[in-house]
Amino acid sequence: MLNQAVFGMTDEQWRIENPEFVAKGFNIRDLADIYQLLVLANIEAYNEVLITHEVERNTRAIELQRTAQRQLAALYNMNHLPFEKLVSPLSPPLLEKSNQQNEP
Repeated sequence: MLNQAVFGMTDEQWRIENPEFVAKGFNIRDLADIYQLLVLANIEAYNEVLITHEVERNTRAIELQRTAQRQLAALYNMNHLPFEKLVSPLSPPLLEKSNQQNEP
C-alpha cells in the first residue's frame, strides 16, 4: 500500500517491470530519490496513526496516496527555490561557516 502511494506501483509490479535491477539485488526503495524516501517515512508513520484509529484499509490507501502526492509535489517544487530558502532559519551559522571555507 505504501509503495503504491509513493511510487504508483507495488513492489511486485516494479520487480516485473525491472528485472535487470532485481538481478542486481535492488528493490524499488533502493532506487528511490531522497524526496520519495522522506515521503515514504512520513506516510509509514501516518499509516500507523490511521491504523490506531481503525481507519478502513481502502480509506487509508486513498488518504495515504493523497498525502504522498501532496508531499512529493511540495518537495519537488522546492527544487526551484534558491538554496537559502531551503535551509532552516536556525542554521545560519552553518551557512556562514561553509561560505567562509569557500572563500580564497
